[in-house]
Amino acid sequence: MKKIRYTLWVAAILMIGLVFIQNQALYSTQQSLSLNLLLFDIALPPLPNGAILLFFFLSGILLAAGSNLAGRFKTRSALKRCNATGDGYIEKIGALKTQLEQMKSRSISKTAFKPSFREQAEGGDHVQGPRNGARSLRPKEARHALKCLSVDEHINCDDITVGEIT
Repeated sequence: MKKIRYTLWVAAILMIGLVFIQNQALYSTQQSLSLNLLLFDIALPPLPNGAILLFFFLSGILLAAGSNLAGRFKTRSALKRCNATGDGYIEKIGALKTQLEQMKSRSISKTAFKPSFREQAEGGDHVQGPRNGARSLRPKEARHALKCLSVDEHINCDDITVGEIT
């Protein structure tokens, strides 16, 4: 495969060289360029057509590279902004995970809940617990109790419910 690619490149370079050699008279002919503005005229000394062609070819390459650089700078700044936002979210997720681990590691006894919270349930909403007729908490009440405990310790977890973060 490398030999085929090498052969194709050599053939392409030879064809381009052949075009330049056969049209050498065209490239060596001298021509003068002039620019006629209303207030003054600009005239260049006679230059070979090959030099003029080479000048405009290189100018086109520079203009294309310049327009590409402008797009690259815009993309790079947008990428930096996105990375900074993503890093902020990663830090926030890390803080929430450590907060969740602290809440999980803490053993929550039933005596830690406020008495007004125990008396919230009405009618058939309460369940008889295994010890002395004490009521055990339902999942929604347990989540609310965790929020109440975390507020007492100045931890803001109003938007978190148990089971959302794993």
